[in-house]
Amino acid sequence: MFNVDRDADTVCALSTAPGIGGIAVLRVSGAGAWDMVRPLASSLPSLPESHRAYYCVIRDPENNEPIDEVLVTYFEKGRSFTGEQTVEVSCHGGQQVSQDVLTLIQRQGARLADRGEFTYRAFMNGRIDLMQAEAVLSLIESQNPKVARLSLRQLQGDLSRSIEEVIESLTWVMAHLEANIDFASEDIEVADVSALLSGVCQSQLKVSALVESYRAGQIVRDGLVVALVGPPNVGKSSLLNTLVGYERAIVTHLPGTTRDTVSERVSIEGVPIQFVDTAGLRETEDLVEKIGIEKTRQAVVDSDVLLAVVDLSEPNIVELLGALELAIGKEVGLIFNKSDLRSAKGGLTAKAAVDKVFGKEMNSALKAWLDEIPEDRIFLASAKSGEGINEIKQFLHGMSHAEQSDGSAIVLQARHQEQLVIVNQALERAIDLLEKNASPEFVLEELMLALRSLNELLGRRFDDEVMDRVFNEFCLGK
Repeated sequence: MFNVDRDADTVCALSTAPGIGGIAVLRVSGAGAWDMVRPLASSLPSLPESHRAYYCVIRDPENNEPIDEVLVTYFEKGRSFTGEQTVEVSCHGGQQVSQDVLTLIQRQGARLADRGEFTYRAFMNGRIDLMQAEAVLSLIESQNPKVARLSLRQLQGDLSRSIEEVIESLTWVMAHLEANIDFASEDIEVADVSALLSGVCQSQLKVSALVESYRAGQIVRDGLVVALVGPPNVGKSSLLNTLVGYERAIVTHLPGTTRDTVSERVSIEGVPIQFVDTAGLRETEDLVEKIGIEKTRQAVVDSDVLLAVVDLSEPNIVELLGALELAIGKEVGLIFNKSDLRSAKGGLTAKAAVDKVFGKEMNSALKAWLDEIPEDRIFLASAKSGEGINEIKQFLHGMSHAEQSDGSAIVLQARHQEQLVIVNQALERAIDLLEKNASPEFVLEELMLALRSLNELLGRRFDDEVMDRVFNEFCLGK
């Protein structure tokens, strides 16, 4: 994507979003950046202080016409985002003024930067590694506070440090394995195999934890998909409306009102959650309703969590069992709706409600599945009174693994996950070989594969395809 011959150019671009705003920031980076901006304002000093802002009036050198009142901030080489000499010009927002200033800078010899070129230069100059470069984009694109905080932590090096720890540990193991090979003819064992095995096992546990964290990262980034399923007319649409806070789905007393999936995205304590209301599951001859029921089954497959809804006042056991059989193998919350009808509730606890509604109608598989549902996943709820709604929201927040994002490093990017899976598999094979006292050369081969992938994560080994994949996602000015 980037031409090595152009890496020495001084580049410029608008770093803030184009359009009307209070201010616009233009960035100039590369050797001689200050010398390209200084001719535009006579009051600027020849020897500026780093990290100091200078007020001045930008003028067109050709006719001395004033263009704008600006603040010019200077960053010396080695102390800027890119690692190069950098100047940032803060002018008034608006397309015309910022474009006029940018044109003047280009006339002084700066080239318009390519997409992501400032971040690319920061990476090439060793200011950040490749994972931190990706975190810049993730932070810019974040749409909820959890992703923003995780991206900032990644930019600050949290994930990189975790990778560095594994690299350091594996390097130690490999060095001692090499020594054992070198001294094998003299019957000298430099390092005990059990110590080497312990080192690889510890590294594998760290990598495995990162691999497992990706699911939590996906949910925090993209949202938890929650499907409401159950027979017709049990109050699924009413629950959806209550959970999202307004009337998103049509509600009537007639069964079969919902004939297509209805989805709505909300945020619960910073975690995006997409609720999907589905058509009621029942036997029907209505062609349109049949299509809706098939879409329900697909929604179940695509969901992260199912909320199985039961009408506590009038449970339809046959249709209900059909709905619950779809839920086997899924993360599930069981909701006994319409608890505001006191005659139906009768002071029941959640577990007692299970016994009351299902009784002896369960097959053995369904009974075993219901017995395994913790009581804190069974809710007595009412879309009418609001009972149980907060508890359902807290359950879903917990299912998002959002609490994990407040502690150890979490993987957000698919590229990272792909490489970490390769590393994890290589380490598992290395552990197996060590346990079987296999030749150390075979163990080294697996550890070398793991080490290569870890270095690719940090960008110490890369090819053009990887670089294009990362930096093509950036906008101009970043």
